[in-house]
Amino acid sequence: MAMKPYSVEATCKTIARDDPNVHYAFCVEALRRDPASGAADTKGLAVIAAKLSEKNATSMAAAATALLGKARRPPERRSLETCASAYGEAVEALGLSVGAIEEGRLDDAMTYLSASIGAADVCAQAFEELRVACPFPKQNMAAQHFCYVALCITHLLG
Repeated sequence: MAMKPYSVEATCKTIARDDPNVHYAFCVEALRRDPASGAADTKGLAVIAAKLSEKNATSMAAAATALLGKARRPPERRSLETCASAYGEAVEALGLSVGAIEEGRLDDAMTYLSASIGAADVCAQAFEELRVACPFPKQNMAAQHFCYVALCITHLLG
């Protein structure tokens, strides 16, 4: 049974109202990046959000890996390795979440999405322990927001 289309705006309004970690404007802007979002039902929006999260996590893992080549101090290298690893694991979990959403395995999808949310915190904490600013704080926060959007939309399906 196909679900009826549910607008990006209505979906974002609902999840932003229900979860303080979701910001309406971010949600709308993120989902609108995919042209298919305009005709997507809630399940389609969940898949789109998970794919956007995966793309973002892939970008974060690549950014951390790129900075590794420039890092001179071992503690900084360890922090970047931690970020690259955390985001690498998130990429894997997010990829699995897409399949789980598409197959209707919502508990699995929410487990994968929940696990991926932590990558941003792990990365930030790796630098906080050094008392050094994270080299990509805005991108790190955005990565977490992408995951929250995907998780909250998926939760609407259950």
